[in-house]
Amino acid sequence: MALGMDQRAMRFFDPRRDYWPDHFTFLAGSKYLYIEGVSPEGRATEIGLGFNEGGIEGPLGTRHVRIMDGDYPPAWARTAYGI
Repeated sequence: MALGMDQRAMRFFDPRRDYWPDHFTFLAGSKYLYIEGVSPEGRATEIGLGFNEGGIEGPLGTRHVRIMDGDYPPAWARTAYGI
């Protein structure tokens, strides 16, 4: 659990029971680098796990390498978004 924007306890996204596109989106124009939480659970997960923090040394760097290698976004996300 993490504190949401209004400082209430909020559960994190659970991939076993939640559908990714219901909780996250790629920020427009970011070429799949920035993931934005669009639900309370998604936002809490984005902030709590620091999805978009740390620059090239953090999760963004890993995502960037996978994008450059053609491994990102994953096939299920491309299908879900018609990419």
